[in-house]
Amino acid sequence: MQNKQSFPVYVLNLDRSKDRWDSLLAHAQESGIALQRVSAIDGKLLAEADKRHFDDAAFRRDHGKIASSAEIGCYFSHMKALEMIAAGNAPAGVIIEDDIRFSEEFVPVVEAAADLQGWDVIKLIHNRLVGFRPVENLTEDVAIGRVTHGPLGNAGAYIVSKEGAAKVLKALQVMHLPYDVALERGWAGSYNFFTASRAVVSNANESASTISEDIKTYSRAKLPAHKRIGTLFFRMKDYLQRLFYSFQKTNIRQR
Repeated sequence: MQNKQSFPVYVLNLDRSKDRWDSLLAHAQESGIALQRVSAIDGKLLAEADKRHFDDAAFRRDHGKIASSAEIGCYFSHMKALEMIAAGNAPAGVIIEDDIRFSEEFVPVVEAAADLQGWDVIKLIHNRLVGFRPVENLTEDVAIGRVTHGPLGNAGAYIVSKEGAAKVLKALQVMHLPYDVALERGWAGSYNFFTASRAVVSNANESASTISEDIKTYSRAKLPAHKRIGTLFFRMKDYLQRLFYSFQKTNIRQR
C-alpha cells in the first residue's frame, strides 16, 4: 500500500512495551503507513495528585464499578493524544492503540474522510454495531453513520478533526466513564460523532493493548446492586439520548 495518508497517525504505547511498538511499526511500514509514537501514561505509576481530572465518586455512580489504574491511564493517554492533535497543524489525526492492525481499507477511508466536513470524530473499530443508520459513504464498502444501540465498545482506532479534538478535550476533561464509553457521547459534548459501518482495522492476535490490559478483570470491580441504582438511571437516560442523537439531522458535506 502506498503512503498517501493526509492525517498523522498517533500510537499510544507504554515505554515498557517496546516489543509492541516494534511489531506495530513493522506492520505499518509494510502497509506504507507512517506512525507517530505517543508515550502512553501508565496508570500504575500515577500519584494521587496526578488524578485530579478523575472523579472517582462520579465514576462509581455513573458506571457502577471501581476504575482500574490501567483504565485511568488509558483515559489520560487518549487525552494526551487529543491535545497533540488540537495543538498540531494537521486538519485531523488518527489515534490508535498499540495492538491495532490495518486493513487495506484504512487509508482509503481516512482519505475519504479528509474530503468531508461536518464530522468531529469517526470511530474505525467497534465491538458491536446494532441499529446502524448510514449518513455518508466513504468508499464503496464503508459508510459512516450513527447507531441507535450502544455503547459500541473499543476506542482502539478513530479519526479526530483538529476542531473536534478541542471539543472532545473540553467535554471529557474530567473522567467519570471509561474512555470508550465517554468518546461516543457526542450528545453530551456537542461534537459530531460517527462510526464506520465496518471496522477498517483489527486487534492483533495477541493480548490487548498494555495501556488497558487489566480491564479484562473489570467484572470483579462491579459494585453491589444497591450501589448501582444511580448507574441504572444514568444508563437509561444515556440510552434515550443516544437514540435521539442517532436520528438528528447531520451536516456532512464535501469540502
